[in-house]
Amino acid sequence: MKVRNLLGMPVTITREGEQAGSVCDVVVTPDLAVRGLVVEDRRGRMWFVACGEFTIGKDSVLVPSGEGLKSYDRREDLVYKQRMGEPVWDASGQEFGTLSDLVVEPDTGRATAIEISSGVVRDFLEGRRAEVPLERVQARAAGITLIEPEEGSGIT
Repeated sequence: MKVRNLLGMPVTITREGEQAGSVCDVVVTPDLAVRGLVVEDRRGRMWFVACGEFTIGKDSVLVPSGEGLKSYDRREDLVYKQRMGEPVWDASGQEFGTLSDLVVEPDTGRATAIEISSGVVRDFLEGRRAEVPLERVQARAAGITLIEPEEGSGIT
């Protein structure tokens, strides 16, 4: 599942059967691993739910109990919205495109790949450029993401 599809998704506490709020952002590490979700409740308060404390259902993010939600006030954390649009470079230093999304495993919330955009017009005409497995990506907090395409992968 792509992270952009998580944004705005309701978060349900399954034990109580209550909606805790909705996903408003995703906290990522400098190497693009997902740390957890930022949830905004109806009062505008922000909560954090760590990976391993939730599963992604078809229509809702499921948290077993309210104990999985922690108060969130760390605005210095790297978040998904800040990372999108960063340039992606190939191994030779040529700009390959821009980071347009993260792909996550629904059961664990673990990031498995990045999606690369070639620009609005080209994406519209040809589709998104590529999904690259995260193990083939070198990402840094400074915003430089290097990729090394696999032989025969079709990524050029």
